Amino acid sequence: IGKYFPDNDDKYKDMDSEIFLKKIDELIKNKNFEIQNIDCTVIMERPKIRNYIDIMREKIAKVLNIDIDQVNIKATTEEGLNFTGKGLGVAVHAVALLKKKK
Repeated sequence: IGKYFPDNDDKYKDMDSEIFLKKIDELIKNKNFEIQNIDCTVIMERPKIRNYIDIMREKIAKVLNIDIDQVNIKATTEEGLNFTGKGLGVAVHAVALLKKKK
């Protein structure tokens, strides 16, 4: 993300993440790829996000114009370990499978 949205560029400060997602989608399509699926793991102690996961999946699918079944989000904790477990931050691991268009 830093290549396209460097953290030292103030124009990205407090920007809506939907804008980032739309830009990345545009870059993917310009390279003649399409999204097959997305898998995300959110690592944090609190708040618990189970009640928001389906809303998040819907939003991502809508922005990317893909089916909600192509978006998976799950949450876990680190049981008090590391900075996420101590409640000092959040970590996210995300993987997208892309397919080259013919």
